[in-house]
Amino acid sequence: MNKNLDIIHRRNVLLLKIITLCFAIDFLVNLVLDRSILLVIAPVTLFVILLISVLLYFKVWIKQTAYIIVLTVYLPFIFLLEVEPLIINYIFIWAALTISSIYQRAIPVIVSSCIANFLTVYYYFKYNEVIFAGLETSSVIYIIAFTIFLTIILIFSGRFTENELVLKDEELKRTEMLSVVGQLAAGVAHEIKNPVTVLSGFVQLMKKSDDKESHQYYYEIMQSELKRILQITNEFLMLGKQQNYTFVKKRIQQIVKEVVLLLKAEAEKNGVHIIFKPKDNIPPLSCNPNQLKQVFINVIKNGIESMPNGGRLWIDLRVDGKQSVIIETTDEGYGMTKETLAKIGTPFYTTKQDGTGLGMMVSHKIIESHHGKITIESKVNEGTKIIIEFPIREYCN
Repeated sequence: MNKNLDIIHRRNVLLLKIITLCFAIDFLVNLVLDRSILLVIAPVTLFVILLISVLLYFKVWIKQTAYIIVLTVYLPFIFLLEVEPLIINYIFIWAALTISSIYQRAIPVIVSSCIANFLTVYYYFKYNEVIFAGLETSSVIYIIAFTIFLTIILIFSGRFTENELVLKDEELKRTEMLSVVGQLAAGVAHEIKNPVTVLSGFVQLMKKSDDKESHQYYYEIMQSELKRILQITNEFLMLGKQQNYTFVKKRIQQIVKEVVLLLKAEAEKNGVHIIFKPKDNIPPLSCNPNQLKQVFINVIKNGIESMPNGGRLWIDLRVDGKQSVIIETTDEGYGMTKETLAKIGTPFYTTKQDGTGLGMMVSHKIIESHHGKITIESKVNEGTKIIIEFPIREYCN
């Protein structure tokens, strides 16, 4: 779910709570005043609340649900006007218009405004002598004009608030980005300092020694440290660089299969048996295959390395309804504590002796760019389960 739909969904939930609370109060009042009214109000309201609740639970038709809620807000006012026109004034029609402005979006407010204007004209002719007693026909024009004016105000206030929130969000992101960059820079300096110190020390030892066997040993260690520096630098650059990859439609099972074949030799060397049975019913995703390949290399390789004495690594692909594709890996490794699990993905935190901690950060960044999410579950001495979820319907660029 993208950010805009998430905002609408949360406001749908808020308004449903308000509608439910108002219904509960109305129900209790009518239990005392007039129980016969409940024969109409109760089934209709319960049906509407149940319908909206189902839509919210499954997170489908999110925008359409907003309009259903807008219509629902008008129901009690229409019911009161039909049953007891004397106890309500046409001004209350605007209450529903004001409530719809909580979405801070132009279209729900405009729809609500059209409904308010229609009801104003309709009830003027239906209850002219009751609600609009003494009011000339021409005055209805002023009422409609006021409704339009109120609509414009609500639209602009919503846009103003939305722009303010966007600016604050961007400002917060910039602050967080500067903080992360500072942490990464300090981490890179610290991580690179150690191998550089080692290299410097071995250079001095090589100058003092003429033993060729010692030189070969020093060369091997120096080569290992240079690879570590290169790895840190590449991962750091990948994190900092703005990626603009092309997204194409590709089957996720094919990408995972390629990674499994790539890591098969390493798995066999560690005595790890990878259990992966690709399914044919997985729909293709809009993605960057090379980026996702990098994610699965990191995840599967971590699973292999967590089982130095061998074990089994399960890879499962499935579809969650028609919403998303789920890739789940489960190993029989040493697992992680809750404290360790909470730190995974933070700069330079790693459980591996020669790791940098940047691999999972890179994976998180790639998954986020594909509008996906990653969940990690782990138990000490039992293993780790990693669940990666990607949306099916959205283009992920």
